[in-house]
Amino acid sequence: FWIASGTSALALAVIAIFLRAQRRTSPETNQPAGRNGILGALRDPRVRTLAAANGCFLAGFSVVMTLFPLAGEARIPGALTFVGAALTAAGLCGLVGAPFAGRLSDRFGRATLMAVGVLLSSAEGASLAVTSDPYVVGACFALGGLGAASFSNGLYAAVGDLTAVCDRG
Repeated sequence: FWIASGTSALALAVIAIFLRAQRRTSPETNQPAGRNGILGALRDPRVRTLAAANGCFLAGFSVVMTLFPLAGEARIPGALTFVGAALTAAGLCGLVGAPFAGRLSDRFGRATLMAVGVLLSSAEGASLAVTSDPYVVGACFALGGLGAASFSNGLYAAVGDLTAVCDRG
């Protein structure tokens, strides 16, 4: 839980840095010109900041998904069935919520949706620290799946906004 919380806090801090960098840029520098592919896109510090946020988010996500079966089996009686159901709920909610998250990122902004996604995803790790009720854990994992979809859609849309069409590959 603490590792996942720490990486979520790092992801939120990096998103805040992205917001500050976004405010300092003018609209004419929003679409750089060039045919440099991924290396051209990575020259933009805003894209590197988003890559760092993605790294922090995925580190916490992988810790929770890797250690959840072990922690769930120790804390929840008859856990293997509920662990599988919770992991399935996270994946299904992420799959179902992805199209809606894309529209929300257009409506409320990329960074806002990324921050909401990190907060919702941290519910997965927090559920194991707070409760041993399998239904609450499953609901928290479903929220975490929605959070993962929100973060990913906001991130990919922001990178698309910052990258020239010829550099998108």
